[in-house]
This record gives sequence, C-alpha cells and structure tokens, in this order.
Amino acid sequence: MLTWDESMSTGDARTDFQHKTLIEKCNDLSDILEGRGAASSHQTASDILDFLEFYAAWHFRQEERLMTQYNCPTAGLNLREHNEFLVKFTDFKVRYLQSNMDRDIALAVYAELAHWITDHILRVDIALRKSMQESTGA
Repeated sequence: MLTWDESMSTGDARTDFQHKTLIEKCNDLSDILEGRGAASSHQTASDILDFLEFYAAWHFRQEERLMTQYNCPTAGLNLREHNEFLVKFTDFKVRYLQSNMDRDIALAVYAELAHWITDHILRVDIALRKSMQESTGA
C-alpha cells in the first residue's frame, strides 16, 4: 500500500490533492487484486485502470503547466517521464485486457504504478515546492 506523507508535498495544494487521489486509486487497485475491500471483480479493476489512465493524463497536464509557470528546473524531465509513463501504462493496460484480465499482469501494473508514483513525486515533483517559494519570495 502506498501512503502519502508531507515529504511528497509539492507546495501546491491542488497538485498534492491530485497525488493523494492517484495514490488512493492505486491502493484501491491493490485491494481488488488482493481480494480485499468491497469489490473484487475484474470489471472493477478495469474501471480503476480506466480512471487511472484518464486521471494521470489530466493531472500530468495540470502539473506540467504549473512547473512551466514557476520555471521549475525539473519541468523538462517531468514532461519526458510523464510521456514515458503514459506509454508504459497504456501498454500494461492493453496487455492486461488482452490477457483476459490476468491477475499476474495486473499485479505487475500495480507494482510499476506504485514504484513510479512514489519515485517520481519524491525525485521530480517536489522540486516544484522550491520553485514556488522562490517565485513568491516565501
């Protein structure tokens, strides 16, 4: 299970909320795959993957605009990693659906998502905090 904490804060409440939502949905996927929680059907896992695909793309655009606005030094890296993630995620989702929703593939998707989200936030996204502070003089 993923847990958001203050070390992941970007300094922007909307971005942090979006990160928390991504983490929550990844945890929902984990619960379904492990048979925990209220629902454990493949359809529900597919629904969560659909949501994650849409929400990640939407969130990435929001975050990229913010990084550009505040001249964040990791903006270029952020854009490249977002694009790579979306390609990788789409590939995983297609493989999952073509495999008749194989649980092992879904677990691999979850592991990749979990690692990528925490690593990306802690390595790239938190640079936004300093850029915002410098921009506002805070």
